[in-house]
Amino acid sequence: MVFIYLLLAISVMPVKGQTVIEGQIRETINSLDELKNSEREALIRKITETLPFFVLNRQLDREQLKGLAGLISSGLFEEVEIEPIGHAAGIAVQAMLKGADAESITEIAPIGFTRDITVEQMTAAAESYKSMKNAGVSEEIYRQVVSYAMYNNWRGGDLTGCARGLAAAKRQNLPADKLALALIIRVDQGLGGVSIEQAVGEETDYVRGLVPSDAERQRRETIYQAMQAAKEAGLSDFTATDFYYNAVEEQWQGEDAEKLFQALAEGYKKGMTAEKLALAYIIRMEMDAGKVPVERIIREETAYVESMEKKLVERKISAPQTVEPGYGMTNGRIDPSSMRASIESFMGTPYIWGGETRRGTDCSGFTRTVYFEQGILIPRVSYQQFQIGTAVEGNAMEFGDLVFFNKNGWRVVSHVGIYVGEGKFAHSCCSKGVTVSSFNKRYYRNRYAGAKRIG
Repeated sequence: MVFIYLLLAISVMPVKGQTVIEGQIRETINSLDELKNSEREALIRKITETLPFFVLNRQLDREQLKGLAGLISSGLFEEVEIEPIGHAAGIAVQAMLKGADAESITEIAPIGFTRDITVEQMTAAAESYKSMKNAGVSEEIYRQVVSYAMYNNWRGGDLTGCARGLAAAKRQNLPADKLALALIIRVDQGLGGVSIEQAVGEETDYVRGLVPSDAERQRRETIYQAMQAAKEAGLSDFTATDFYYNAVEEQWQGEDAEKLFQALAEGYKKGMTAEKLALAYIIRMEMDAGKVPVERIIREETAYVESMEKKLVERKISAPQTVEPGYGMTNGRIDPSSMRASIESFMGTPYIWGGETRRGTDCSGFTRTVYFEQGILIPRVSYQQFQIGTAVEGNAMEFGDLVFFNKNGWRVVSHVGIYVGEGKFAHSCCSKGVTVSSFNKRYYRNRYAGAKRIG
C-alpha cells in the first residue's frame, strides 16, 4: 500500500524540466500568426498530451524547434484540422529527440496528417529519407520507397534496412530502381524467416546477376523488362511501377504482363488516362486471369476506357511517344483545353505523399503528371520545379503557370500548384486531395514564393 501511495505521489509531482519543453512548444506556436487563441491552446494541449512523461524533461535544439515550426506551418497551410496537426507534431518531437533529422521530419510530416504513424515509423522514415538522399539515390526512388513503406505499415527496421541497401547499391553503381522494386516485393511478400540484412543481400545479389535464375526470377525479369519498355514508350515511372507491383504480386504470367504493358503504353499514346486504363486491366485480371485470354481482356477493357474518355482521346492530351531527356517542352506549346481536362480528371484524387497518379498524389506529383500529359517533362519535387522556367509576375500569370509556396520554412519552395485563372490554382493538399483554392486565403498569400512559366 505504501508503494502505491508513493507512485501516486510521484505521478502528481512536477517533473523537472517539464516546463522547459512545454515552454518551447508554446513559444513556437505563439510565433505563428495564423492561429486563433483557442486554436493555440488546443494545439499545445494535443502536442503535450502526445508526449510520454520521460521526454518532458528534455528540450529541443534550434534545428528541432525549426522542424516543429515547419511541421505545424505545413499543416496549417494544408488546412489540416488542429488535432491531427498536434498529434503528428507530438510524434515528430519524439522522433527528433530520438535523433531523427529535423528537416527530413518536416518533409515527410504530411504522411502523419492523414494517417496514424508511430514514433518508430516516423524515425525510420526520416533516417531512411536522409540516408538515401545523401547517397545520391534519385528523388523518385527514395520517395517511392519511403512512401510505400509508410502507407503499407512496414516495420521501421525493414525500411531502414532497405534504405541502407539502396544507398550501398548507389555507391556500387548498381541499378537502384531495380533493387528498390525487388526489395519492396520482398518485404511485402515476407522475408522468408531471414533478417532484413540477409534479405537485402540476397536481392542485391539478384540485381548483380549472382543468383541462379529460377522460374520465379525469370517471370519477374520478364515483367521488369516489359515495364522498362513501357516507360521508354512514354509511360510515367510511377504508373509503370505501380502496374509492375500488381503484375508481380498477383502472379501474372510473364507473357501476359508483356502484352498488358504494351497495351497500356499504346492506350496512353492514344490519349487515354494511364491510371484508369491500368486499373481496368488490374481489376479484370483479378477476376479473369487464367480463365479468359489476355488478348480479350485487353480488347474489352481498352474499348471500355476509350468509350468513357472519348473526348480525351479526341484531344490527344497524352505525352509524345517518347519523352526526351532534360526538362522543358517536348511536344509544342500547352493546349489550355487539354491541360484543363487533365486537371479536372484529377479533382478529388486523395493526397498520398510520394504519389503521382490519380489513385493518389502529392503536390509536385500532381503538377508533374499534368505537365507530362502535355508532353512536358519537369522535375519531381517542388523546389526542383521552381529552378526551371521563366519567372512571371503575379499580375501577368496565365493559365497553366506553376505557382509556388514556402509552407514549412526550410526552403524557398515546398509546395506547388497550377494557376487556373481568376486568382485560383489547382493543387494537391493533405486535407482535401486535389482541389482548387483561392490566393485570397491568408495562408497562401503569406507563403507565396512566385510563379514560373514552362516552355
